[in-house]
Amino acid sequence: YERITKEFKRIGYDWHPDHALYMNVTRLIVESKVRGVRVDREKLQAYTVQVEAEIREIEQKFLNALAGPIEEVQRLKLEEARAKYKTEKGRAGAKVDEFNPGSNKQLAMLFVDVMKMPVQFTSATGQPSFKKAHLHTWGDGGEILLARRQRLLVLKQAQNLLKLSEADGRWHVSLKTVGAASGRFAGGG
Repeated sequence: YERITKEFKRIGYDWHPDHALYMNVTRLIVESKVRGVRVDREKLQAYTVQVEAEIREIEQKFLNALAGPIEEVQRLKLEEARAKYKTEKGRAGAKVDEFNPGSNKQLAMLFVDVMKMPVQFTSATGQPSFKKAHLHTWGDGGEILLARRQRLLVLKQAQNLLKLSEADGRWHVSLKTVGAASGRFAGGG
């Protein structure tokens, strides 16, 4: 304290107004921890339902836009599944799940194997990258996947906020120091 105030005095900085402001904000953070912020759970739940519908709509747009290549991926997956069986009966009963736009393996089959698009970015394992930052490199299909990824993030956040309010219908701030020498508090979820 003495070292810091001495340094402030040396540079001509009056720290008293900032200190007063900090103390008032600290009181608000502590109050938020104790009382919490009331949540309209019904509206938040309705919002999650709306975002889920938007995600399904985006996925359908993706499936429609790339219907031909996706059909070819499904055919290749079915051939692969049938090859695992030794009997004709087993091969005849082979099935594959619907195309999953969240599966990097299936996206690689779609864009690289079937659509013959060049791989511009790879993951640490050397596979084609479908990270958010790289989706634009996969053309219009990648742009649709980016929209899907963004809505999935919003959905996850809304679901997490609902969970945080389960106990009493409120969000309560947690208090933690942020690692500063002064030990300032920061609010978190």
